[in-house]
Amino acid sequence: MAESSSLESKESCQSGMKKERVNFKDDDGHDGDKLSAPKHRATVRYNRKAVQKVLAIDDWIDTQLPALYSCSRDDVPIELNVDDVMGQEGDDDREALIRKTLEDCPAGVDARNTFVAELMNRIRKV
Repeated sequence: MAESSSLESKESCQSGMKKERVNFKDDDGHDGDKLSAPKHRATVRYNRKAVQKVLAIDDWIDTQLPALYSCSRDDVPIELNVDDVMGQEGDDDREALIRKTLEDCPAGVDARNTFVAELMNRIRKV
């Protein structure tokens, strides 16, 4: 923040001598000697361990989906967002969203059921 200074001369009543005073002004022209209220930012605090667990679940999903779809990681035709799943009200809604997302999955029913069960288990631990 660039500040400019201006010299103000004031007469001293007691000594009759001229005193100079320096006032610093900010870019907006406000006096620098007045303390301004600190600028606060609204932040949200996250539980670091919970965030790390969610990221671990996301990584796990990214490694499991290519196996279910028999393709590379970049070629998986669906996106399963952990935040969307966790945003559902209860376990039944979460599981329904996962199953709906996987309905066109070429993997067998057993592989899909295993994936859904493991994912739900990991989500419950968060």
